[in-house]
Amino acid sequence: MSPPRLVYRIMTPLEWTAAHEVGLVPRRDIDAEYFHLSPASEVIPTANIHFKAFDELIEIAFEEDALADHLKWELAPKRGLEFPHFYGDLTMADMVAARYLVRKDGSWYYDETRPLSW
Repeated sequence: MSPPRLVYRIMTPLEWTAAHEVGLVPRRDIDAEYFHLSPASEVIPTANIHFKAFDELIEIAFEEDALADHLKWELAPKRGLEFPHFYGDLTMADMVAARYLVRKDGSWYYDETRPLSW
């Protein structure tokens, strides 16, 4: 049996705190119709493009199968790649993993020295 395929949401520390307060992943203006998620291979590139103003982020993971009823892979024209879009509310209860991202030398890296509990 192969491991579950995961999709990821990049969050700011402020969004992380808000998510824990209400149990839902907060929406951004860009998330009006759906949540923008990323495959594993695009988390760092997405952080480099869209989160330049931050020095710390949090990546949260969801099992693709658990979201399947409302998850669609759709083309992101600016990137020329398909990304997972979730049409519904993302709950923190559905999250299966979380880890820190930190910026060093202008790029993002996973900070494995700081465990993140939820």
